[in-house]
Amino acid sequence: MTIKLTPSGLPRIGSQHKAPYFGRPFRCTLYSAFRKGSYTEGALFTLLKTIRAGKFQPFFSQEELENLSHEHNLKIVNGEPYWGEIKFDSIPAWGHMVANIAQPALSGGNWLKDYKQDPFQEKIAVITDLQSSLRKLKMIEDWIYYHRNVLDGIISTEDGHLLKSKYVRQSANQQMLYKEKTDVIRTVLIIDDEQTDILLIQYALKKLKLKTMVINTRDSTAEQIIEQAKKEGIDLIIMDGFMHDINNNDLFGDKLTEELRKKGFHGYIIANSGLPDKQKEMLAAGADFMNADKQAANLLNFFEP
Repeated sequence: MTIKLTPSGLPRIGSQHKAPYFGRPFRCTLYSAFRKGSYTEGALFTLLKTIRAGKFQPFFSQEELENLSHEHNLKIVNGEPYWGEIKFDSIPAWGHMVANIAQPALSGGNWLKDYKQDPFQEKIAVITDLQSSLRKLKMIEDWIYYHRNVLDGIISTEDGHLLKSKYVRQSANQQMLYKEKTDVIRTVLIIDDEQTDILLIQYALKKLKLKTMVINTRDSTAEQIIEQAKKEGIDLIIMDGFMHDINNNDLFGDKLTEELRKKGFHGYIIANSGLPDKQKEMLAAGADFMNADKQAANLLNFFEP
């Protein structure tokens, strides 16, 4: 979304703003990421990737931003970022702030799109909120641009990969209880009982440079599988729908999925089965989406290029 700011620092949206404006268009990367369906970490991840790729253009100069940062009480104390008295030393902290600022802009943008035929006077309040939110979002991402080393210890753009936005939205709609999922995938766990399938999945994901862990169910009991799978740090599980354990007992992907959700696993789960009935059962039990026909190469379609 390309916008132009007025001299007051507010965005110029549409033909209703006739006043002169700075001839400096900008792209609000955070706003665009949220509009495309990214959640908190994904939006920040996208911003940092854009900055590191040299594709980011700040709107505010460092001097302008210094004044705005002082106005909004955004500062660095002993190398740590603070907004007022709140220390932003984690993704949840940054995310809470950014999401709260983005929400009025997203709501306002959707409202203007849906009710664009309404009289302009009825839009003034919405436009004002939208302008204010966009200004703050642009200020924050420009601040991150000038102080990007601050986030180096919090989020890295070198060791993860984004899920495509449509899958993030699909998961949020399906599993409202599991909205704590991140859309940045760093660690993948493969659960299967066929070594050939495991190797094919590992090969397919190799180009994404993700950390890949494996559980061959023929080496474990159901209880051991659950304990290993719910370890902290696993973002995505790719699991077959029908397997066998170390004692050659049947293992069903839907039962394991249901148990993992009960145990508090908040990551994504892909139903990686060649059996349509098993895929549907896993989705009903809490899996997020399915890999049709269990084709390993299709797994790349879930990720942004």
